[in-house]
Amino acid sequence: MTNDSTDLFAVLNEVLQRPENEPLTWESNLAVLGLDSIATVETTLQIEERYDIEFPDRALVPQTFATPAALWAQVELAMGEHTEASR
Repeated sequence: MTNDSTDLFAVLNEVLQRPENEPLTWESNLAVLGLDSIATVETTLQIEERYDIEFPDRALVPQTFATPAALWAQVELAMGEHTEASR
């Protein structure tokens, strides 16, 4: 399991097919950049795999996927829950 936010940006860049010369920021509007429902599912699956987490149902709402910052906050919460569950 990784805990590096760099992987989050790698997933988003891959799913959104972002050119390298147009970097995402923490406040990038993901919907404006093309994160539709299908891309959201792909993003969720890739993040859960890379971080060895499972998003709780309560996190699977549009606000979670609004910006990289909002998404990372949910990743950190899920990582914390994963750590608690494995104790």
